[in-house]
Amino acid sequence: MELDGESEIRELRLPWPVYNNLFKLISVNNNNFEVKCKLCVNSKMYSTSTKSNSNLKKHITSKHASKVKELEADLKIEKSSNKRKNNEFDCDQSAKVQQTISDAFSRAQPVSQENLNSMITEFVIMGNHAFNIVEEEKFKIIIQKGFPNRQCLSRKTLMSKISTTADNLKANLKAQLSSTDVKYVCATADCWSVFKSVYSESENADENMELEEEQEVELIAISDILNEQTSFDADSPYSLPPHHRCASHTLNLVATKDSEKALSDPLYKKQLRSTFAKMSALWNKQERTSLIADTIHDELNIYIIVPNATRWNSTFQAVKCLKDQLIKSESEVQRICDKAGLPRFDKKDQAFMIDYCKVMQPLAQALDLLQGDKFVAMGYLIPTIKWLKKQLKELLITATICKSLANACLDGVCSRFDLMLLDKFNILATVSHPKFKFKGMSIMEKEEATDILQSEIEYFKPVNDNSLEQNQLEEVDDNIIFDEDIDIEHSNAELERFLFTPFNGDLTILKNMPIMRLIFLKYNTALPSSASVERLFSIAGDICTKKRSKISDFSVILPKDWSAYKEPTIPAHNISVVMPSIRVLRHIVDKMKRIGPRLMVSLDSSGKMVLGVSNLSATVDTHFIGLEIVSVQNSTDKENKYSTVVDIKKFSQFLNCETLNLSKILCHVVEGMLLHCSIEEDEYVLHYFLSGIDD
Repeated sequence: MELDGESEIRELRLPWPVYNNLFKLISVNNNNFEVKCKLCVNSKMYSTSTKSNSNLKKHITSKHASKVKELEADLKIEKSSNKRKNNEFDCDQSAKVQQTISDAFSRAQPVSQENLNSMITEFVIMGNHAFNIVEEEKFKIIIQKGFPNRQCLSRKTLMSKISTTADNLKANLKAQLSSTDVKYVCATADCWSVFKSVYSESENADENMELEEEQEVELIAISDILNEQTSFDADSPYSLPPHHRCASHTLNLVATKDSEKALSDPLYKKQLRSTFAKMSALWNKQERTSLIADTIHDELNIYIIVPNATRWNSTFQAVKCLKDQLIKSESEVQRICDKAGLPRFDKKDQAFMIDYCKVMQPLAQALDLLQGDKFVAMGYLIPTIKWLKKQLKELLITATICKSLANACLDGVCSRFDLMLLDKFNILATVSHPKFKFKGMSIMEKEEATDILQSEIEYFKPVNDNSLEQNQLEEVDDNIIFDEDIDIEHSNAELERFLFTPFNGDLTILKNMPIMRLIFLKYNTALPSSASVERLFSIAGDICTKKRSKISDFSVILPKDWSAYKEPTIPAHNISVVMPSIRVLRHIVDKMKRIGPRLMVSLDSSGKMVLGVSNLSATVDTHFIGLEIVSVQNSTDKENKYSTVVDIKKFSQFLNCETLNLSKILCHVVEGMLLHCSIEEDEYVLHYFLSGIDD
């Protein structure tokens, strides 16, 4: 059928929207479309089936090749849009399907306000988010859309819930520790900062005070106290648990300090310093220059690992990463060195890195194993150290240029761990662990360990059934409950069954060995390393940040209780000025910290501030002029200059504190006594006091 009217022709369109932009439908004859190409100058009539557009596509491909890519892109867009429409249609159809009774009763129940508050609190805690996230408008919108008819809790309520949660956790922990079910607890003490503080105070006291000649000072080593009393004494009200050195720290000392003895070998020393100088230069370039860092990533598709002083294996991992990249992509690494203006790595450097990684890898593996906390116990210490010594002895034969390094590490391991290998506690921890027992022991070591274990079994022999039930071993990934009673058999029979029962990776084999279970709990509760505890402490670095508010352990003094506290008396200021830009001061003081520990702050009546720091080699002063004078005390001194000396680190802490919308910071000086900084805002005033120290 042909269509004559122009208005009717305009209404005709192809069923394929993309092709309507390329072809004009003229008529429909039986099962064919009659079309004209809009791209051809003198277009003739073309025919295509009403069920297929293949002829149209062939015409575009043969006559208008430049339009093929555009056509394919449009077809993909059309296909994806049709898929979305189909999905929406399916959803509409499925929504009309009548629900079954089980589906109707199993649908999701609305979340209560209390549960929503708990979920938000857990979200903030687990993600270390700032508390003010609940006040963000977008966060409130998410809550309103996801949980209609529910309110987002306020910041004050959030902080209250977090404090309550912390109190509940503390109470539960205390209840568990005071329970009779817990008899052995592993405790870690980190006393290095305390030692440094005590030493610093003693050092300052020696400088500032003259001790009387008659006075005698008795120095007591803390190691003597720790080793003095390790068992419970009925005559003493206090008792310290057995003291064990951290295996990770000790291995780190082997890798950092004891390895330096290898520098006595001149060939090793020369190659070590040459190779590490090149590697350090490349590491520094990546850390300090974004251009070189981008170049490294473009060439290698990764950023190379850079050593970190707080991570024990970081140096080994950094050398290994660079070694692997040299083996895999040597030309790219050399090109990076050229672009950074650094010397290239030659064959000697590559050979040294390969040998260095071969020697240090066993030490790194042992350190990684012992600093674990999930499946590692004290019983892992002796087998790990013995394996490490065996590996280092083999490396004395196979190593080349780093043979002296292997020898130095072996000497360090022997000197630091040999006494631990002979310790009765560590031996019992190993032989009572089903994974190790007497593996790797010589005949004499096995006989000695057997005698120690036999005596320990005799000690636990009188334990009754009730106490055994209270000390059940916590199972690993196994919830099987044994209902049958445990028969207490002769200690020798239980020991033999323990030795001949193969270990399948599950500690539940100790369920039927009550005495061995108690021995295992006693000697394998402790961890060989304190690294896991230090990782727990380091989480504070993620929580106590400038962007995260602080919930202090100290109670906040409410305004109604202010009358019970008396404000300290502040000496009259000699001079007060408006401080210069805090950003400029922060930058300058951070540089000055490298020169000396004490900062002299001087102010005069002309509006000049002078910051000075000095050491034995140099004196550095920074002058700020034209500052606004707030007040100056009357003085006979013509210059009206006042100064005080303060701890530069404490002054830097004040400059690095984060405050919002600063309008004015005042600096007040009391000659030789006090530096007082105050941040004055419309609604509050913050004071920061630094007492003067002797110059």
